[in-house]
Amino acid sequence: MFRQLIAAGGLFLAANAQAVEVPGPLATPEWLSQHRTDVAVIDVRGKPATFAKQGHIPGAALADWGNIRTEGEENGVTLRKMLPDATTFRELMRGWGVDQGEAVVITTPGNTPGHVAHAARLYWQVKYYGHDNVTLLDGGNAAWTEAGHKLARGEADVTRGDFRIEDKRREYLATTADVERIVAEGGPQLVDNRPLPYYLGLAQKSYVKAPGHIPGAKLMPFPYVASGDKALKMRSTEELRSYAKAMGIDPDQPVVTYCNSGNVNTVGWFVFHELLNTPEVRAYDGSMHAWTKDPERPTTTMQME
Repeated sequence: MFRQLIAAGGLFLAANAQAVEVPGPLATPEWLSQHRTDVAVIDVRGKPATFAKQGHIPGAALADWGNIRTEGEENGVTLRKMLPDATTFRELMRGWGVDQGEAVVITTPGNTPGHVAHAARLYWQVKYYGHDNVTLLDGGNAAWTEAGHKLARGEADVTRGDFRIEDKRREYLATTADVERIVAEGGPQLVDNRPLPYYLGLAQKSYVKAPGHIPGAKLMPFPYVASGDKALKMRSTEELRSYAKAMGIDPDQPVVTYCNSGNVNTVGWFVFHELLNTPEVRAYDGSMHAWTKDPERPTTTMQME
C-alpha cells in the first residue's frame, strides 16, 4: 500500500484512495497496473524467501502461507490449519498494510494449482471477516510479467494498516455438525475438491485418520478449474459450469466444499460462490482432518473385488 503525505498547515494528511472498488472476484494485470497506488497487494508465498529473490509486484506485502491458518478448536477437539480468530486475522491484515475499506488484491507466483489454492484460501478468509473489497489477480505474478510489467526485488516495505473486523459471514463456513446433518438427513451437495486418489482412498494425508471421502460427496478436483502454460488463469464461467455438471454437481443448488485440511476446497468455494453465483455455498474448514477425528464417522472408499 502506497501513501502520499501532504503537508497542510503543519499537519500531514494521509491521502489513501479507499474509494477504489475492485472490478469483481478476478482482476487483470491491466486493471492492477492502472490502480496500483490505490490498492493493497498481498502476495501469498509457501516459500517466503522467493518473495525477495524471484521478485514481486512493486509495493506488495509478503504473506507467509504458514501464518495464514492457525491451530483451532471445534467442540473441544483441537484441529490444525484452521481459520484464525478475529484478533489474529485483524493483526495479519494490518501487518500487510491493509486499511479499513481499502481495495485488496491477492496474488501469488501464479504458476501452479497450489498457488491458486493459497490465493483462494486467503480470499475466503478476507470475505468471511466481512471485507468485500477484495479480488484475486487472475494468473498471479506470472500473468503480471506476461503482460509486460516488471517485478521488484528485495524485501517488502509497507506501512501498517488500520484494518478492522466489523462482521463475520458465518454463512460461508460449514462445521462438522453441519456436515453430519447433511450425511444423516440430506441437504446441500457435498463437493470433494481433492485429487482423485484421495477421494478413492488410494492416498491419505498423515493428519487424516481414515481414507476415502465423506459419504455422498461428488468429486471435483481443484487443479482443473484453472489453465495456462505459465500463468494459471480461471476457466470461463461456461467451462466451470460444464465441469461441475460433468461431475454430477448442480451449480444452481447449495454446495458445501471440503478437502483434506480446508485449503483447496476454498478454490471450490470461490468457483461456486464468486463465479457461478451458486446459492448458499459454504466451505468446511475442518474438512477430512476434522471429519476423521471421530472413528465413528463414516467414509467411503473405492470398492475392491
